[in-house]
Amino acid sequence: MNREDMMPVLYTKKSQKRDFPDMFASLVPVQVHNAMQSYDARKAELVNMETVRMREATQLMN
Repeated sequence: MNREDMMPVLYTKKSQKRDFPDMFASLVPVQVHNAMQSYDARKAELVNMETVRMREATQLMN
């Protein structure tokens, strides 16, 4: 019996096709993910602060 015969099959012919999507292609490191979340939170905070400031200025003009 060959060594290959005893090993479980991890990849099938189907998974080696070109049209099979790589499920790890969209993964990013945790540090990058955390940095992106921090950036999005800060951006949302700045946009909200600016929106409030503009509404207050509009109220003063009325």
